[in-house]
This record gives sequence, structure tokens and C-alpha cells, in this order.
Amino acid sequence: MSAIAAALNLLGSIIAFRSAPCQAAHPSHRAGVMALRRPDLDLNVVCERRENAYDDAKRLLSLAKTPHRRFGSGSSVAKQPKEKVMERRISIFVLASFALLSGVAVAVAQQAGTAAEARTMLDRAVAALKTNEAAALAAFNDKNNNDFHYADLYVFCFDMTTGKINAHANPALMGRDSRTIKLGGEPLGQRVFDVIKNAPEGTVSTVAYIFPKPRMPEPVPKESYVTRIGAEGCGVGYYK
Repeated sequence: MSAIAAALNLLGSIIAFRSAPCQAAHPSHRAGVMALRRPDLDLNVVCERRENAYDDAKRLLSLAKTPHRRFGSGSSVAKQPKEKVMERRISIFVLASFALLSGVAVAVAQQAGTAAEARTMLDRAVAALKTNEAAALAAFNDKNNNDFHYADLYVFCFDMTTGKINAHANPALMGRDSRTIKLGGEPLGQRVFDVIKNAPEGTVSTVAYIFPKPRMPEPVPKESYVTRIGAEGCGVGYYK
């Protein structure tokens, strides 16, 4: 058996195994979503997109396994050269693999963070800062840390004395005085700073504003939960 034939058979086995009906209430699927710290995910949407991806992969796999023939002169039918068939099967194998593996990832990535999730993330950040400030700030800046980075939510922090940003999803803002940040002429950074400064430590306040959103032509409404923990002012924003 050729390597590509073996690969096609393996892909077929994976599709057959993974194509069992995806049930939103099934404990394994719920556990998987909870492991992603995304309890808000609409599992019906995730299941639908996953099954669509498997359907696409199965169709491509079927094409790859079907002998491809071309019509010659008269009524005779001739097979394509082996090199062409192999090239075609490899291409379809790659496409089928991509469709299979990307299904759930796309479904999850398209979910937006909610207000409840943003508040939960901020509470988690506060607890981490109270335990170990240096370790917490390092975790906030680790994009692979699902406690403080998932969907479009992330923790931002700045020093309440200097305004220096020391945690943010955008590395280009690290070290910048948050009070100098303006958006559309509005002194957004100063406004957030003042809201946190004027509230008692530990109080969670909200700041509403308009902010750019990926893949959106115009800025959209966004709100951040913000608070002060010792010398740090921190927040988590979500799109409304």
C-alpha cells in the first residue's frame, strides 16, 4: 500500500470515528468546552460546524479514493498517468485534513466574550494579583494562558502612579503611559485611569467607550470592568 493510500485510509478512520452525532448535552462535549474555560459556548453551534467540517472532509476523501478517468478519442476511456493521480490525491488529502481539523477551532474562535466572562476573568485576575503580583502580570501577558486570554477577552493593567502599562494583549503598548492613549480624539486612557483612581480600592467600576473590533469596518461599543488592586489598575473589556 502506498504512503498516500495509507494516509487516506487513516483519515477515513478518523472521520468515521469523529463523525458520531455531536450532542450538546453529552458530558464529554460539555467537559471539553469547560476545559477551554468557555462555559458560554453554544454547543449546538459548535456541533453543527464540526459536523459540517466532517461532511466536507468525507466528500473530499471520496473524491480522492475514486479513480479519475478522462475520455480519449472515440469511446475509449484511459486512466490518467499515475503521477497526476498521485498529485491529485495528495492535494485532496491536504484539503480534507484541513477541513476536518479546522471545524471546531473555527466554531470556538468565532465566539465573542460575554459580560459575565469578562467580570469572571477580572475577579480571577484580582485573586492572582493578591497572591503574587509578579507572577500574575507574567500570566496576564502570556497569550497561551487561557485563564487570562480566550476569545476576544484579555486582562490589561497599568501602574496607578506612573500610568505605565505592564499587561496588555498588544505588546506595542507595553511600557506606555496609559493616560496618553486617545481614541478618535477622546482621552480614553485618562478616563479609565481617573475612574479607577477615584473609586475605593477593590471597587469594580465600568467604563463604556467605542473601540475597533477585528474584521469590523467601524469601531463598536465596548465596556470594561475595571478596579484597583494595590498599585495596579486593571480591567477586562468586552464588546457589547
